[in-house]
Formats: sequence, structure tokens, C-alpha cells
Amino acid sequence: MSTVADSERKLDEQRGRPIVGGWPSGWTEPVFLFVNLLVVGSLLLVSVYKPNSTNSSCESLYGVATPDIPFGNTCATVKQSDDQQSNYYRIVVISDLDHDSKNVTKSQTWVSIFQTGVLRLNADMSSADVLWDDAYTVLEGSISQKDRAMELSDLKVFNGRLLSVDDRTGFIYHIVNGTTAVPWIFLADGDGQHTKGFKAEWMAVKDGKLFIGGIGKEWTTVDGRYVNDDPFWVKIVDAMGHVKHVNWKTAYLKLREAIGIEYPGYMIHESAQWSVDHSQWFFLPRRASKERYSEAEDEHRATNVLLRADACFQEVSVTYVGPLSLTRGFSAFQFIPLTGDSLIVAVKSEETGGVVNSYLTVFGIDGRILLPDSVIPGNFKFEGIELI
Repeated sequence: MSTVADSERKLDEQRGRPIVGGWPSGWTEPVFLFVNLLVVGSLLLVSVYKPNSTNSSCESLYGVATPDIPFGNTCATVKQSDDQQSNYYRIVVISDLDHDSKNVTKSQTWVSIFQTGVLRLNADMSSADVLWDDAYTVLEGSISQKDRAMELSDLKVFNGRLLSVDDRTGFIYHIVNGTTAVPWIFLADGDGQHTKGFKAEWMAVKDGKLFIGGIGKEWTTVDGRYVNDDPFWVKIVDAMGHVKHVNWKTAYLKLREAIGIEYPGYMIHESAQWSVDHSQWFFLPRRASKERYSEAEDEHRATNVLLRADACFQEVSVTYVGPLSLTRGFSAFQFIPLTGDSLIVAVKSEETGGVVNSYLTVFGIDGRILLPDSVIPGNFKFEGIELI
């Protein structure tokens, strides 16, 4: 597997910079900055939507208050050159291969792809590029539900551990040393009174708690007929693994109402983060439509919308990010350290006619593009990203 130095060397070679001792020119030695992902930034609001609500405490979104359990550092390692021309970030993406997760050569085994690389950001925050390591790691699991497993849909560092979540079984996994997926917690669907696993799609950290959300829409049949509201629930996990089940239906409805969508229209969420700097939630919906859900049509209903909401979802702002591609939808994102939560690195995935591709992009929360969609090698569907 390629080392960080190998990746950085290739990035500098591509940019025509001389290499000294395995590090970018101008470095006397690697400089490590452990950056708490809490920095100050600003946002240009394109439009603001204020839904009617009188619940200013919004306790229903967060459950009964409990004392915080001591929370470990959530840090990314940033390497900065002496001339401060570039910052390097170690990144990782993880796959949800759907039916292809089944290992056909090894009994009762399912797999997920764990791919690492280096993201490089110019100091003036005008451009970015990425170089992926030559090799990837195959994570294995044996806990399944209806012969499906290891369809890992996001990544998040929480309490000093890198975690992922399986949207088929509902298990949260601890990714140990980037090589082993160890089951940690089972998340039951809906209000937690089900044997079926929660279809988890996104993970975020707020107030020392891990929030795990699903698609955030009514569960329907493939042709849009209503079944239940289970995907509106969110799981809140503390550092000891205690789980609260809270109903976020009102919050999700306000998000889609912000762009004029009402049922039977829908909005599908696969990525969300809480920003301490802005004291707001950020969502990048994967797909949305004012029409009734249709599995056949859904592949061509991607969005380029960034939604921003206060903790109580009283106000929702809308920003449009780059040109719209109807087939490439957001599946994960993180704020980039040292940018004041003003820059985002995101993954888009595309599934059209059985062909799967994933892309990495970097942009500002004002919609400015720093790195246009860049293909992630391997023709895998990646649905999680984290800076490590």
C-alpha cells in the first residue's frame, strides 16, 4: 500500500515541484498539526426559508437531556509546508456495494472497499486536488440480514475511533487500523422497537454525541406507495454506546419544504454534518423530486442543493453548488479543517443502467467549486468519507 509520502510525492511531481527527502520542497521536516474540527467560518446565504414553528427548545429532536460522558478528541492530521503553500489531508472513503458486497468465493462473508488517499488544498483556498493510494483494503464482515451485509454508508471519527455503519444490518462498526471492521452497536429501525436493522445513511457529531440518520423520507414501495415513517427516526449514541431514538419527521419536512417539496414529493438524504462554527446543520440531499417516488425514475433525480438549518430547524437556507447533474448525487461530505467550516470535501455517487461510479469534489459553502467532480478509481459506489 502506498504511504502518505508516496502520495504527496506523486502530487508534487504532477505539479512540477522538486522533491526533497520524500516531502514537498520547502519542508525541513514534516509538520503535524492536530486540528480540532472546530474553527470559525462564514456562509453566503442564497435564500432563507422560515417554516412556522413555536417549539424553540426543540427537545423532541434531541431526546431528554443527559450529562455528557467525557468525549475523546475528534481530530484530523494536517500537514503543512514551511512555505505554507499547501495543506495535506489524509482522507479515506468507504463503499456500499449493494448486492456485490457478497463474497462469492468465501462462505457467509460480505465485503466493503476501504480506499485511502491524500487531499491537497492550496493555502489561498483557490484550488484542490487529490491522489488516491495505489491499493485499497477489503474489509470483511459476517453479520447479515436477508443475505445482505457490509453495505457501509458513512464514516465518522467519534470518541477517538473511526466508525462506519451498515445500512442493511443496522450495525455500527469500529474500523480498527484500517483493516478490520469490528461490530459495536446494533441500531433497530424506526423507534427502536423492531428486529429489522436501521437503514442508516449519515453520521454526524454534535455536543459529544454521535447522530445517525437515514434517508429522511416516508418508506414506500418501489412505485411510491406509502408504507411507514421509520426512515424519519434518528439515533443518538453517546460514547458508552447508549442509544436514543428520536423522531425527526418535522425537521426533515422543513428541509424539503425549503425548496418547495411536499408529499408525495420527496427528498433523500445520505449526508449531513453539524457545524459548531455556524451552530447549524448542513445537509447535501442525494436526490429530490416534487413527483411521487419511483425507483426507476429516482436514478435521474440527483440534486446540487446545500441546505443549512439551525439546531431547531426554525430557519433553513438554500445554496446551489455548481452545475446540476441529474445522475450524480451527494452521498457523503466533511468540512475541511483550517477553513472555518467554509470548505467541504464531498463524495458523489452515480448509478445508471447498472453502471456505478463515484466522484470527489471540493467546494465552498457559498457554492464556489475548487475541485470539479473527479473520478474515484475502481468503479465502486463510495458512500462515506472522513479525514483521518
